[in-house]
Amino acid sequence: MSHPIRDHLPLLARDMVAAFGLLSRIPVPFTLPRPAGVWAWPLVGLATGGAALALGALSLWAGVWVGVAAVFVMAVQAALTGHLVLSTLHTNDAPSAVTRLLELDIPAYLIRATLLGVMAQRLLRVLCPHCKQPAQLDEDAWTRLVSPWKARTPTITYRPVGCQECRNTGFIGRQGIYEILRLDDTVRAAIREDSDSTDLRRVAIRAGMKTLRLGGARRIAAGLTSLEEVMRVAPLEQLRDPA
Repeated sequence: MSHPIRDHLPLLARDMVAAFGLLSRIPVPFTLPRPAGVWAWPLVGLATGGAALALGALSLWAGVWVGVAAVFVMAVQAALTGHLVLSTLHTNDAPSAVTRLLELDIPAYLIRATLLGVMAQRLLRVLCPHCKQPAQLDEDAWTRLVSPWKARTPTITYRPVGCQECRNTGFIGRQGIYEILRLDDTVRAAIREDSDSTDLRRVAIRAGMKTLRLGGARRIAAGLTSLEEVMRVAPLEQLRDPA
């Protein structure tokens, strides 16, 4: 029985390889300038796809979706042999990526040896510049938002209203907020088999990590979004005091 993807794999030119992705589901193909890559389909087998990449001369693996342990094992093996692996993972925040990998039965010593950093991101809706109006800021909510840091309360904040320009939504466009966890010696030492995200978050903040909610607070102070929007986007774990 013919397969629409398998039958066309030999016809893929090196200028039109979809991605470096090691996905067990159909990815969205796009054009990259002369990449080298492979699809790891269930019909081919993850081991076959991983071996093909590991034996290649690639210095960068990108688009590795870490959803199952078998895929991450290949990513770890690549990292241990000098490859830079860029992957995606579904978690609420950056420290939770470590506990997610532990849940996938990845040994803590391998995570300490291979993981360089984690970046979490969320998209905030941007207030419509045509209709946004000044609003009174709840100082208690602001203090909880920026905790454990101390940040001066903005002199003016805005709320969404709605107009024809924004189709009565109060927002136009989106802007990202980010949380970057760098694995220095302190953070690596905190990664153990029984680690939880709360402890890792506390250690990461002490090591200098800025949280998603702090990035949202900066957008509020700049008049780009509202406090309610940041509260909506930031996961509940982000609103707990890690101290």
